[in-house]
Amino acid sequence: MSDLYSLDLERGSSSYLYKNNCSNSVKLSRSGTVEAWVALESLPSVAGSSFGIVTVTRGSDNAYTLYIDSVDNKPTVVFNDSVGQTKYKANTAFVGGDLGVFIHIAAIIDADGASVDFTKDGIDDGSNMVTNAATQISNGGTQSLYIGRTVTASQLFDGLIDEVRVWNTLRTIAQINATKDVFLTGSESGLKAYWIFNQSYDDQTNGNNDLSVNGVPVFSTTIPFEELLTLTLDPAVLTLKAELGSILLSGTATVSPAAASMALQASLGSVLITPGALTTKKVFTQPKTHRIQQ
Repeated sequence: MSDLYSLDLERGSSSYLYKNNCSNSVKLSRSGTVEAWVALESLPSVAGSSFGIVTVTRGSDNAYTLYIDSVDNKPTVVFNDSVGQTKYKANTAFVGGDLGVFIHIAAIIDADGASVDFTKDGIDDGSNMVTNAATQISNGGTQSLYIGRTVTASQLFDGLIDEVRVWNTLRTIAQINATKDVFLTGSESGLKAYWIFNQSYDDQTNGNNDLSVNGVPVFSTTIPFEELLTLTLDPAVLTLKAELGSILLSGTATVSPAAASMALQASLGSVLITPGALTTKKVFTQPKTHRIQQ
């Protein structure tokens, strides 16, 4: 699976994605991890409203939500139950120099332990507790899922979002770092929802959380990272680089007329080579850094 696009949301057009009556797979009750790559086009404090990233509602409240607070531009998690609300903030705020640059955000939510830990680009960013009343995440009845807003309709994201993942496990920082720059298959253990926005709003897992559109979101070719595929053939050694749909083939290949013919088909980063012995190893680069034209 490859991802050649990201989702571009504009606050001015009230753009966000949603699923009414979302499936149980994203209704976290005790713990989970929420991840996303984001590239802000403005700061929430300047826009005058918080930027919702991932939200599951509970009536008129957030069952849980990951957003960037307009008060201090910090990633924030809130979760609610029938008792009250728990709210945690990351230690590091977004600043002007972050605009237009993809940054990976993860929130590790432990309702049993009434705690949340954040990572920023794979580095532990800790957290600060604001309130600590809820002991679980509301889960039951009809609940809605939003990408790009919170339960408050005006708290809309402004910028690019990609590779959104919801897990029902407490991911370790090592696990987050091992996969944050990797295209997943959708069948990974504990992965309950996965959106790559590759000109589609579909959930890549079997959780059935395909999304609908509000406003006029568009797809951008600016993405947070690229995939490299290294293919070793006998008797040829070829290196294939798949980047945004373009193919670069380099190195030397010695293939005798007697050797079996090879057909190379590259489509959206997928590779088919037949026939002959083939060893395939996936290698992923460091994240690409893109700046969005303001």
